[in-house]
Amino acid sequence: MNRLSTCFVAAPLLLVAGACAEPSAHPLRLMDAAAAAGRAYTGEMQQSTTIERTEGDIQMERDLRFRFRVIEGKAEGTDRVNIVLALDSLRAALSTPHGRQVYDTRTMARAVALAYGRTGGRPDYSASPEAEDFTRALSGPPPLSLVLDRMFPVLPDSAVRVGDTWDRAWTETGVEAMTVATRRVRAQFRLAGIAEQDGARIAHIEIVVRKTPDERAPADTAAGTLEARGAVVMGADDGVVREADYEEVITGSGMFPGGRTPFRQTTRYRIAQAGSTGAGS
Repeated sequence: MNRLSTCFVAAPLLLVAGACAEPSAHPLRLMDAAAAAGRAYTGEMQQSTTIERTEGDIQMERDLRFRFRVIEGKAEGTDRVNIVLALDSLRAALSTPHGRQVYDTRTMARAVALAYGRTGGRPDYSASPEAEDFTRALSGPPPLSLVLDRMFPVLPDSAVRVGDTWDRAWTETGVEAMTVATRRVRAQFRLAGIAEQDGARIAHIEIVVRKTPDERAPADTAAGTLEARGAVVMGADDGVVREADYEEVITGSGMFPGGRTPFRQTTRYRIAQAGSTGAGS
């Protein structure tokens, strides 16, 4: 762990203050499946892409909004959790110079299972046979998983103090211009604060993500640079996510009709609790 020398830490929604005595260490736990069951969330992705052309830039806008619930879950030891989500509504839109396409399903009531671990990265998704709509949504452009992935941060193996950082590199999936692409990224996580809220200890984890070069890939396939910043607010003792917010910027080049063209893309991901519906309340 890296230790940042601070006696006072301020973070969005959270304020942690104290004397310069050595602060106590806090264990950060994976999501308690029983505590999460019944909680409802909203998720969204908003993306703006500018494709640079000599005859004039091309602008594309993507918007994905959905609502889901944690309907059941169980832990596999201390490092892995299985949960089942139910998708209640979904709306996706894509705007290009050729017009606007909208996919809107208000009531789907489909379920998908996923498993994730302490080391983060992309969760493993597996849908039940009757969940074909959700499966298509997970794999179509843009997939729901791009938003859901941001809900599960990497957690340290040992207790950390406010200001401590930890790193990890992995391969993630994201939308780059017209395609869903995989990319190698490196992330730094920082415990920005711990505070009491409604009788619970709440942890605020800041995240900085960068795309790392893939030396094995041909030079003409590199999309360019990726910089992302965000935060996850979660229960320090039960691991239940309250909200997650990220913004990433990609600057590079991609294959479009007419050849490789520079583009710049800004994407914001957000997940927030929308209330609870039973077991998790």
